[in-house]
Amino acid sequence: MKTLVLALLIVLSASTLMSLPAMAAPAEYRAIWADSWHNGFLNSAETTDFINTVADANYNVIIPEIRKAGDAYYDSAYEPWASNITEPDYDALADMITKADAEGIEVWGWLVAYRIWRTNWPSPPPDHIWSLHPDWAMKTSSGGIADGSSYNLDPGVPGVQQYITDVVKDIVSKYDVDGINFDYIRYPGTSWGYNELTKQRFYDEYGYWPPTSSSSGNWGTWCDYRRQQVTDLVKKCYLEAMYIDPTIKMSVDGVGWMAGDPNVDFTSTRAYYDVFQNLEAWMQDHIIDVHVLMNYKREYDAAQQADYRLWSDYLADYKFGRHSVDGNAAYLNSIADSITQMQYGRTAGCDGLCNYSYAVTNKDGQPASNFFDAVLTNMYQTSAPIPATPWKSSTGVIFGQVTDASQPNDPIYQNWIYKATVDISGPVVQSTLTDATGTYGFLDLPAGTYTITCSKAGFPTRTYTGQVLSIGQVLREDFDLGYATASSPVPAGWSLLSLPLVPFNPDPYSVFSGIDIDAKLSRWDKPTQSIVVYDEWMPSGFGDVTVDEGYWLQSASDKTISYQAWAGTAASHTISLPKAGWSIIGCPFLTDRQWADTEVTLGAQTVSLETARNNGWLSSLGYWWDSSTQGLKTLGLPDDWPDSEVVQTWHGYWIQSSVDSLALTLQ
Repeated sequence: MKTLVLALLIVLSASTLMSLPAMAAPAEYRAIWADSWHNGFLNSAETTDFINTVADANYNVIIPEIRKAGDAYYDSAYEPWASNITEPDYDALADMITKADAEGIEVWGWLVAYRIWRTNWPSPPPDHIWSLHPDWAMKTSSGGIADGSSYNLDPGVPGVQQYITDVVKDIVSKYDVDGINFDYIRYPGTSWGYNELTKQRFYDEYGYWPPTSSSSGNWGTWCDYRRQQVTDLVKKCYLEAMYIDPTIKMSVDGVGWMAGDPNVDFTSTRAYYDVFQNLEAWMQDHIIDVHVLMNYKREYDAAQQADYRLWSDYLADYKFGRHSVDGNAAYLNSIADSITQMQYGRTAGCDGLCNYSYAVTNKDGQPASNFFDAVLTNMYQTSAPIPATPWKSSTGVIFGQVTDASQPNDPIYQNWIYKATVDISGPVVQSTLTDATGTYGFLDLPAGTYTITCSKAGFPTRTYTGQVLSIGQVLREDFDLGYATASSPVPAGWSLLSLPLVPFNPDPYSVFSGIDIDAKLSRWDKPTQSIVVYDEWMPSGFGDVTVDEGYWLQSASDKTISYQAWAGTAASHTISLPKAGWSIIGCPFLTDRQWADTEVTLGAQTVSLETARNNGWLSSLGYWWDSSTQGLKTLGLPDDWPDSEVVQTWHGYWIQSSVDSLALTLQ
């Protein structure tokens, strides 16, 4: 009987197991590069075959080369369509995203960073960056500009850093890409980087010209300088892309050329000392999400086989809280050897694998189908989820750009301020310097309220207080250092106005210079709920003018307000409403804002303006003054009347609160 029962249990267990779905594989990146020199996504039919092929083999990431040399396989605002697209008006990136999304496959746009044109191509269009800025060319120490068959932009030119970042922003703004993948994010070698603008920058900073020989005692400083230029671009692109889409994955293709052992000393590797690619620091500083190593080695060569494993082990052991992907050169290997390398990378503990390339899958001329069949059989038998990136939803980022309010158009730095000091204080206290484009950034920040201060010798210090950072948020606060002139016409009659910039001298007599304000300028005192009129015999009773308040002004004739101000404004501004009742508030911005974007805080609760109105915290009715008709107009909060949707610059607004201690945040 026991034997019969046991046999039945075995049969039932087997039957149950057969009816269960296949176990999902652990999360890992299963990626493949697809270059744009070969066929693969040059028309819609190729793209369909591409997506179907990798989907059938259970890949979950494609990395198509959408910018190979200052050209584009997408609708670019900066660069022309690639000449080898074989279908008229074909947007390869848009088509790949649509078809890959349907298969649950991520698309990471592969961009060649500095390569800008080919020597054997016709001259670029006159509005192309290579035509507009030959002065941005990367050069050798002897003045050469051709790197083999390519021209490159110099990483040390601030305009280049901004331009490449703008290209990235253009893609991330227009397309629902899951990631950006930077290739050739490095110098071609140690003899490169001698652009005239870069050399002048270096001289201005160190007092001597860049050395041209490694025997120079200053060679290490010059190498560090070039290394920093690449790092600055990586960080700037990361910050700007994250601001547009905080979920996007930023990745770089690292070089794993045979040299020193990265497990012992990363600075002994060619990535570090030869092409100035500081991969380890990028991972440590968390300015990339994924390091995809081009671990291109021939498995049948004993030395290269050993080096492949050395780098795979490094990838697995030195992640610094981010992800590492082992890139196999399928084109250098037999199919069997590629499978061997992929198995080693997975076993070593990498977060995923990537093959180069979709177009050339083996060295032996075997059909690509044989490669993908082998991958499916030996590696990706079932589908697998993509690894999570928890750091994107557990911390915040504060960043911005610092500019000179005088708009100097400097031949090197344009209007950016280099090496301004930016400090933050709040839940943590940190300090950093701006890069050559005036960009600063703080990553991995806890949520909370921060004060951000920017200073630079020769400029007034600027401070933004009460800046609230949420988990997963990328908070942007730009600084425009120096002074600016704020001016606006004031028509004859009554005006209800406000100031868009903080006055350098907040005395009413200074701000309204040239206008008779005695007994003609008034403000509303919130705590006492009463009007206060300016008296030139007792000016202290009126106090200083601020951007928080609105002011009534009566003028006998047309005048102009013109005052010196601290340049720049924060992205948002909070106005206190301490007492229930009426207030006149201003628009503390140079541009109009939407009432609907305003937030209201009461105690620990922050809600939209509409919710605050519905909660009874604010009256749904307010007023503004139409100077042209000399009459009050009603204001619906936030959107009951079509003519009240916008908070207009230079305008003041009557609003009524029903509770004490409200805070109104305009943004």
